[in-house]
Amino acid sequence: MATYVPHYKHDIYVSYAHVDNEPLAGADTRWVTNLITGLKPLLGQKLGRADAYSLWMDNTIRAYEAITRHLLEQVQDSAILLLILSPGYVASEWCCRELSTFVAKVGKEAGRVFVVEREPIERPEALQDILGYKFWVKNEAGNPRTLGVPRTNFEEVVYFQRLDDLASQLVEKLKSLKAQGGTAVVASARLAGTSSSVPRATVFLAEVTDDLQEFRAEVERYLQQQNVRVLPIPSPITKS
Repeated sequence: MATYVPHYKHDIYVSYAHVDNEPLAGADTRWVTNLITGLKPLLGQKLGRADAYSLWMDNTIRAYEAITRHLLEQVQDSAILLLILSPGYVASEWCCRELSTFVAKVGKEAGRVFVVEREPIERPEALQDILGYKFWVKNEAGNPRTLGVPRTNFEEVVYFQRLDDLASQLVEKLKSLKAQGGTAVVASARLAGTSSSVPRATVFLAEVTDDLQEFRAEVERYLQQQNVRVLPIPSPITKS
């Protein structure tokens, strides 16, 4: 699936603790899965097509598994990190690793970390001052209650209002990143010394006659935008 923002493998990476996606006794639904299932069509509608973007979510059980390089690469190669904040998230070494990996690459002030609050919790330092989308309310006794538990209910209008708000802000950020052409993000990744600065491949582009120089230059620009090294590297022009 193609991405909406250029130079990325995924537009949105969903980071969550698997304990928050376990079904409750007697229920056959999973809270995080329900949230993302409801979010996807909203994103497609606001972007114009269901396949206009790429969203990545790990559906495998990661408990007791070693952190793999493959999954961290998915985090680094995503334009936006969407995390589900909860006590389980804060307690998960894996989730904290995903967050720190992403923030180390793009910076905290980039506005590319979106926080879904599953319930009220004291935020870790990396998430201070970042806008959150509260998917919880307080009941008459003043105690917090997570929306959409044990399952989403169309009578629970506030859940869908907040889901739509989240989708709108995600789309706004995706459009902003796309308008930048991805160049600013790629540059910041290179400055940070991430793997994105390493060419994906090296291609030898043959010399052409004068009438084809424009087409050759166009091909060379495209390859460079895809982080492909082009040879031969032109020699610097010196004054005689």
